[in-house]
This record gives sequence, C-alpha cells and structure tokens, in this order.
Amino acid sequence: MDETIIALVNQFRSRPRKIFKDRILELMRQDDGLDNHLALEAHLLDLVAMVALAEQSLEELREQVSALTAPPGICGILTGFSRNGEIRAVVSAGGNQRIETAIMPDVDPSTLSIGDIVVLNHDSTCVLGCRGQYQAGEIAEFDHRLPNGKLILKDVGGIQLCVEPSATLADVDIKSGTKLRFSRDAAIAYEVIEEAEQNGFLNHMEDVSFSDVGGLSHQIEIIKERLFWPLRYPEHYRRYSIRPPRGILLTGAPGTGKTLLARAAIREALHMFTGNNGNANHRQNFLYVKGPEFLSMWVGETERAIRNTFRRAKDISIATSLPVILFWDEIESLIPTRGSRISSSIESSIVPTFLSELDGLTTEGQVVLIAASNRPDVIDPAMLRPGRIDFILDIPRPDRAAACEVFNIHLPKDIPYGRGNTQREIIDAAVSYIFREDDESTLATIMYRDGTRQSIRAHHLLSGAMVRNVCEKACMRALRRELITGQLPEDGSETSQKALFRDPHHGITTEDLFAAIDEECEAVMGVITPASIGDHITLPHDVDVIAVEPVLRGASHPFLAYQSEL
Repeated sequence: MDETIIALVNQFRSRPRKIFKDRILELMRQDDGLDNHLALEAHLLDLVAMVALAEQSLEELREQVSALTAPPGICGILTGFSRNGEIRAVVSAGGNQRIETAIMPDVDPSTLSIGDIVVLNHDSTCVLGCRGQYQAGEIAEFDHRLPNGKLILKDVGGIQLCVEPSATLADVDIKSGTKLRFSRDAAIAYEVIEEAEQNGFLNHMEDVSFSDVGGLSHQIEIIKERLFWPLRYPEHYRRYSIRPPRGILLTGAPGTGKTLLARAAIREALHMFTGNNGNANHRQNFLYVKGPEFLSMWVGETERAIRNTFRRAKDISIATSLPVILFWDEIESLIPTRGSRISSSIESSIVPTFLSELDGLTTEGQVVLIAASNRPDVIDPAMLRPGRIDFILDIPRPDRAAACEVFNIHLPKDIPYGRGNTQREIIDAAVSYIFREDDESTLATIMYRDGTRQSIRAHHLLSGAMVRNVCEKACMRALRRELITGQLPEDGSETSQKALFRDPHHGITTEDLFAAIDEECEAVMGVITPASIGDHITLPHDVDVIAVEPVLRGASHPFLAYQSEL
C-alpha cells in the first residue's frame, strides 16, 4: 500500500478528522490497484478489532468501578416472618433493633430459615439474598423449654436468657445442662455444643485387674464385699434391709495403689455386667474423674462441672437401668475443709454444691462414688459422715509379704536373671535389703519439735509405685550392661540365647536391684523438706517436724563403686 495513504490512515487513527478521511478516499479513487484496496481494508479491520477490544475492556472497568462504588449492603440475622398482604422478613440488624423488610422477587422465602444471615440493600428496604446460618456466637447452658417453644438459657454469669430456637433446634430434645451456641443480639440459639470428654469413661483408662494389684488382698476382699455384693445380690440386701453404700473413700500415702485398686474394681464390675466382653455398651456406666481438672478461675464454672458430672451419671443409670460407678481421684482438691483457705473462699460454694449433689444420689438412679485421696485430714468433715462416705478404706504401705507380691508382678519369671539366681532369690534379697535395720540403712534423721529424733530407712518410703520404678531401673541397668559389653544376641537363635544366659554379665542381679533401690531412695530424699515430709512417709498427726538431716554417703558405700562402673 502507498506510503502516503498509510501516513494518512495513521493520522486519521490518532486524530479522526474529516479532512484526513476525504484525502484518503480521494487517493483511493485515483489508485486503481486492487492490492492497495485489500491491504487498506485488512488494516481497517485490524483497527476495528482493536476498537472492539478496547470497548470490552472499558466495559469491564465500568463494572468494577460500579461494584467498588456501590452502596454497602447490610447483614442481619433473620428472626421471623410477618404477613401484611405479602411475606416480609423480620431481621435483627444489631443490638435490639428489628427491621421488617420486603424480600426480592428472585429470593424464595421457603429457602430462608430463622437464624440465617441475610443481606439487605443499603436502605434496608429489601432482602437481597441469604448467606447461610450464623456461625459465631456465645455459649450458654440450657435450663428448660417454655410451653411456647422458646428456650431458657443461663450464661456464664448465671443470668437467665429467653431465646428463640433456630430451625435446627426446633424439634430437638435438649437435656438440662447442655451447652448451646446462641446470638445475644438476635436472641436465637443455633446448635448443641458437644463437649470434649474431660472426664473420660472407662475406655480411656488403663486396663488393669485385681491380679495387677499386689499386696492388697485384704483391701480387695473388702472392695468385693462392699461394692460387688450389692450389685450381684440386690434381693438379699433388700431382704436384710441393708442400704447399699453410696460412697467409698480410699486413703493412703502416694503411690500405695489407691487409683490402681479403683481401676481394677471398675474393670471387675464391668466384667460382671458384660461377661468377658470389656468393650460392651456398658462401659459408659463407669466414669473416671480427676478432681483438679474441675478447678476453674471463672466463678461458677467448677460448680457447673460438678453438677453436670453427677447429672450425667444419674442420666446414664436411669437410661441403662444399671448402676454407675463414679471414681473421683484426688477429691481433696475440690472439697477441702471450709475456712481452711485464707486467700480464697471458693470452697464456701464448691463444697456445698458437691455435698448437695452427693445427697441427691439417693433419689435418682444408682450411682456409687469411689473417691481417692492421700490427704483425708484436709477433706471437709461433712463429706466424711455416714450416708455420704459410708466407709473409709486405708491403703497401707507394703510390708515384707506385700512387697514380695509387688516385686513378683513387676519382675516376672520370663525375664532373664543373672549369675544363677532365681526370681525368688533375687526378690527375697531385694526385700531384705529394703527392710534392713543396720546403720548403713539410715537415709536421714528427722527432728521433731520436742527434740526427739527418728531415723528414716528405705521401708519408710516404700510404695507400690516405688517398687515399680526400682524394677524398671534394675532392668534398664541389666540391658545397658549387655549393650555396652556387646553381649546382646542379634540373630535371636537358640544357640546364642543359651550362650548369653551362661554369660555372667547377662540378666538382672541382686546388685542391679540394690543399686536401683539406693538410686530411688536418694532421689526421694533429695526433695524431702520438713514441710513436705508428710507426703513421703507416714507420720503421726500430732507431731511437728522441724529438720530433716540426710545421711551423707562416702566412698565406702557398698554400691557406689558398682554404680560408677556403668
């Protein structure tokens, strides 16, 4: 195409004036070349396409500007409908304000439910659409339902609120004490909050039986008589007019087996209900509660948790027509003697709440409370009276015979024993070492306020938990010795196993147990003070310890050299 025409076309494109158009047409009439005409038409088509694309982009920009500059919509919560010739929506737009507004024709009212978030135009004159149900909100406790269907809730402060149930809660059977999510402004409850099980049922507990509890045969028989007989022979109890126990308190020093005994009792009761199938539906009839978990910094929360726990136990008993065993560990943390805490008066409301709920066990369902505490002296006396706690079972520290039973549990026959020693010989040696009364056995001397002194020895600290730790440490020492000396068989063949059993470094020895006992005792003595000594050894209640003097061991200690080798 002629360069003159191209220059004119470019000028016309930048400045579309009639003079350029007329000049282009004049030159085209003078030029009879077909190629120039076609080239110009193609060039003009490209220009038209560019203009169309620019117009499309301009339209998109107009839409974006229109959206950005449009008046804001208002979100509210649909609280109901009204009819005034047409269906209109009643919307909560914040606070106590209610707006009655029209619904856009393209919005089907049947798709809207009470509690939905709806969008209003900026003038709040009509509903433009729905954005689903409200997802936030506060948590309150359900109290009861009114005849008109509205719900009465109690918030954290105990204030009662009257709210409307959303469509999802309209026909739901809600139990008293259930937590609901609600909107305070809209006065609508939305959903039931499923609480995490802070107080787990038996399926969250370690599976133990009475055979795992050593040295407490007398206490086990009492538990069977007091707990299982009323469940197994209820008609005999009715015939003799004997009231089954409502509360059992297990007391004793830390580590003596209170919690273990209670768990074993619950497992045996479960098997009594379900045969040998421990995973049957009746596992829910056994509730394990840890006392300190209920303590809360918020006023009323501890009391609420106590009420909910007892209510749940009674509901389960009524629903299953079977007893519920409620095991409450470390119960002294919740019901201390009233007035004993100088800096706080929380127990003035917590203790009465617990006692009133415990008294209510005689009227609803069959619930048996098993409580455990190592400080019965700080429990409120009103808790310990007959009718609440029917009997107190003391779990003593192991004597010689009981210590042998506990060692038998934690040192079974199938583990390796070294240097020709049998299980019985090693256990007897360990028990004798713990209960010895010579000068070398003194760990510390305590002084009372009246000037008298008392020697502390290993058997004063002895507990089932201590025996378990001693056995684990002794086994670890034997295993460490095998690994360090390279005597652990890798192929697992029978020949290598027999050769290893003949090796003097193989298996647990009396020295391993003695060293583990010394190590455990020294660890305990390292944390004992005059203020805490009552938590570690059993002392008379009418004495006052003013000093604890540990006995320093020199190089002549019989097992220091042996320990240094490892």
